[in-house]
Amino acid sequence: MQIIDFHVHSSVSKDSNISPKIIPKIMRNLSYNAVCIADHNSNKGGLIASKYAPKNFIVLIGQEIKTPQGEIIVVGSEKKLFGNIWEIIDIAEEENLLTILPHPFDFIRKNSACRKLNKKDLIKLFKKVHAIEAFNSRCIFNIHNSLAKFYAKMFRKSLVAGSDAHTLSELGNAKTFVEAELSKDSIFEAVRKGKTKIFGKKSCFIMHMKSFYISCKTFLQEKKKLME
Repeated sequence: MQIIDFHVHSSVSKDSNISPKIIPKIMRNLSYNAVCIADHNSNKGGLIASKYAPKNFIVLIGQEIKTPQGEIIVVGSEKKLFGNIWEIIDIAEEENLLTILPHPFDFIRKNSACRKLNKKDLIKLFKKVHAIEAFNSRCIFNIHNSLAKFYAKMFRKSLVAGSDAHTLSELGNAKTFVEAELSKDSIFEAVRKGKTKIFGKKSCFIMHMKSFYISCKTFLQEKKKLME
C-alpha cells in the first residue's frame, strides 16, 4: 500500500512558496511514499523535485493544465502539454499518462470544470479521465468534495485526494492509499483499476489568503525586474 498526495504545488507555481527541492524529503518524513507535483501549466517543479527524491520515494511529474474547458491534471509527462482538454486527454491516452480531474465541482474556482462545461460535456469528461479528485483540501465547502465523490462513484472512477498545497503547513493534508508496488507503472495501473482509498482534512481559509499574497508578491517582483 502506497500513500500519495496527487496534488501539490511548488514555487514553480506563482502562488506557492514551497521549493520543489524540499518537497520529497518533507513528504517522506510525513510517511508518504510518493507525491505528485502538479504546478500550474508546468511540469518543471516535478522535474526538479525528482532529482531530490530520497531512497524508496517517488516523485510523480504532473502538471495542472488550464484549458478553455477547465483544469486537468496530467501525470507522467516530461514535456509541457498544450491544447484543449479533449486534445490533452487524447495525448495522455497515446502516451500512457494518468489523467485526474481536480476539484470538478468547486464553483468558486473560475477554472473548475463545472463552470466551463455544460452537463453533457461534463459527463463526457467524467467518462474520459482516469480518476476524480474526490477530496481537495482547499475546497471551502464540503458539498464540492461530496459531489465529486458521488459522481466518481457513479461513473466508477478512481478516487484520489490532493492537498492542493501551496504552503508548507498544508503538506500532509490529503492521502490517497493505492494498492500498488512502489513504481510509477504500478501506481498508474492501480489508479486506473480503482484500487484507491482516500483521506483528507481541509486547509484553513487563511491559506487561500496566503497564496493570494504570494501570487501578488511574485507579480510585483517580476514587474520590478522588467522595469530595471
